[in-house]
Amino acid sequence: ETLSLTSEASSMPIDNEFDDMLNNNDIESLSQELANRGPQLCEKQIRYLYDIFLMADCYDWAFLFSLILKSQTMINQVISAVRIQDLPTQIIALQRGLVELETWADIECPEYKPLLLSVRNQAQALLNQRRASVPSTSQSAPTKK
Repeated sequence: ETLSLTSEASSMPIDNEFDDMLNNNDIESLSQELANRGPQLCEKQIRYLYDIFLMADCYDWAFLFSLILKSQTMINQVISAVRIQDLPTQIIALQRGLVELETWADIECPEYKPLLLSVRNQAQALLNQRRASVPSTSQSAPTKK
């Protein structure tokens, strides 16, 4: 037997409570996401500032903007730029800033901890790679004959 709009089964009440709960959960989830990310215009402005600071080689600020946006891609871009240009002072500054941000996150914003842990692991890999590429001072330089 098939159901139609006029059949007895189609006139049975639908459990709207489940639908309402689903809609409320969806709305709450979207509201929380918006609260976490901020208005779209603000995000666009922060991305613009990130681009400007990255192009100007202001890596500490670009790094901070990428963390605010919680963008792993942008974080990777900053780390790659520092690695390519081999800037030891920038690496140290970013590392120091990361320690300060981790301290802040412990107290004020634990939601950032997973992202900061991931970034710390990337930064450590960058430092290890840099150490491996720098020749040891104990090796003697080749002499000319």
